[in-house]
Amino acid sequence: MLKNKYDYIVYGASIKGIVRSISLKNEGNSVLLLNKFGFTGGAITESLRLLIDKNYLKNLDDPIESKIYKRILDENYSILGETDYEYVLNPEVVKIILLQFIEVYELEHLFHVVPSSFSINQVELVAKEGLLAFEFENFIDESDEKLLNHLMNKEAKNIKRFYNIIVTKPENLSFLNFDKIVKSIKLKDGRYFLTLEIKEENEIEANHKAQILADELSEYLDNSRNRIQLLPTRIDELIID
Repeated sequence: MLKNKYDYIVYGASIKGIVRSISLKNEGNSVLLLNKFGFTGGAITESLRLLIDKNYLKNLDDPIESKIYKRILDENYSILGETDYEYVLNPEVVKIILLQFIEVYELEHLFHVVPSSFSINQVELVAKEGLLAFEFENFIDESDEKLLNHLMNKEAKNIKRFYNIIVTKPENLSFLNFDKIVKSIKLKDGRYFLTLEIKEENEIEANHKAQILADELSEYLDNSRNRIQLLPTRIDELIID
């Protein structure tokens, strides 16, 4: 049974959001974890940000985060591919393991919710059940879109997005000559994971440019007789003035 008030409300069931929630609960705080989607993982699963830097994993100093990543990497089929510097993770494996951590640590959570208004000590949420409201002492935004900043009327600047594409069953590799590609990784099953970078100050323009870029790449790949799987864009960096 959810309470009306919590010491901490954490928005975003990303790995960092789950780690923060577990740490706060272990310190004796009441914690409610909120998430926009019906599944966990933040950027890793919401928009299929599959790349994880190996050096980042080596330098982890948080024991809970280290435990989560170790559990992910030890699981069969968790790694779709890798380079000398990065892993390409399987988002389905990540989802399952993060849900297991939520259950093991008995985190109170509510998914499929979006904050609609925010005040000093209360947040209102749009949920399947209707409009909900919770009071809090502290609110932590661990969402990828940093929605709290938008609710506080801060404008986002320098939005940098990466548009991810998986090329399936390539008949030839001519698509690698597409000049917008900033990263390409061959996966274990022969597919290719591609990343294209988009920079726009305006979020709407960034989405529009991403669609144009997708159309250009689709045409390019069609001409080379390759099949593609387009993945949603993700925000890699959101700088708030």
